[in-house]
Amino acid sequence: MGMIVIIVAIGVGIIFGYTYKRAKGLKEQYDQKMYEREMQPITLPLSAFTNATCEIVDEKTVVVHTSQTPVDPQEGDAPLMGQAGTPGA
Repeated sequence: MGMIVIIVAIGVGIIFGYTYKRAKGLKEQYDQKMYEREMQPITLPLSAFTNATCEIVDEKTVVVHTSQTPVDPQEGDAPLMGQAGTPGA
C-alpha cells in the first residue's frame, strides 16, 4: 500500500512540474509577443511615414532668384567685366 502511494505521489509531482514549466514557457512567449507588438510602431522604417505623392518642403528653405539688373557702364569698365570685377563672368 505504501509503495502505491509513493508511485502516485511521484506521478502527480511529475505532472504538476511539467504543467508549471509549460505554463511558464507559454507566459514568457506571450510576454515576448506583446513586447514586440509594443515596439513595432517604433521600429518601422522611415518609408512607412513618407508619401510618394507629397513633396516634402522644408519651411526654412530660402529660395534666391538671381536676376541681374542692367548696370550703366562707367568709365574704365571693360565690356567683359561684371559687378564683381571678374573678367569673363
